[in-house]
Amino acid sequence: MKLKLCVVGFVLALTNVGAYSAEPLIPAASKGWKYQDRGIRTNVNWRIAAFDDSRWSNGPALLGYGDRDIRTQLSFGDNPRNKRRVAFFRRTFVAPRQFKRYFGEICCDDGAVVYVNGKEVQRFNMPAGPIRQNTLALSAVGSDSEVERKRHPFFIDPQLIQNGENVVAVSVHQANPTSSDLAFDLEFVGLESEEEIAQAQTEVDQHNRVNEARETNLGVSPVFHFKSGDPPKTQ
Repeated sequence: MKLKLCVVGFVLALTNVGAYSAEPLIPAASKGWKYQDRGIRTNVNWRIAAFDDSRWSNGPALLGYGDRDIRTQLSFGDNPRNKRRVAFFRRTFVAPRQFKRYFGEICCDDGAVVYVNGKEVQRFNMPAGPIRQNTLALSAVGSDSEVERKRHPFFIDPQLIQNGENVVAVSVHQANPTSSDLAFDLEFVGLESEEEIAQAQTEVDQHNRVNEARETNLGVSPVFHFKSGDPPKTQ
């Protein structure tokens, strides 16, 4: 399996189009990600800005294991037949001003839950209900033909973003303890013009339709998505 980074996706195209004013807040393949891959039980406070992550490791994305594109190798534990189910990631970012909309794209293998300033904003390929350290993703994501199943564009409620420093926290979950790989990257931009917001909305809607159709054809559980303005599922 060769994972293609988010930089080949929609967000890069959006930020590079001269007619648009999208401002990168977290670039793809960026440095500064803190992570915890040791299988240690983590308090729910890991999602908030005040959490002390000084003992966490750090490195650039793509983070994970089992793929040659990985820049930061994570540990899956001592037993390849019983790998750790989850890895945790955190990163601060600065919003220099308030934007009309905030748009992101995540690459994850297999599933993920995204939090901003302690609040859940999205989950992908994950079940409804509370997410725990041993919660598994709904389905495995694994081959070159399924690259799009790793890539998920999404919106974030502007009310969750504060001027100045913010924190994004992500848990990435395996679908089974024998999975061959794990991967994570995330990109985040601020949108201002109505044209770029409409373009982003089209991308989200189209991706959701394609992904839902793919999951139906494969006969596996659907990936959870939220449309713009929908509330996240409760934990």
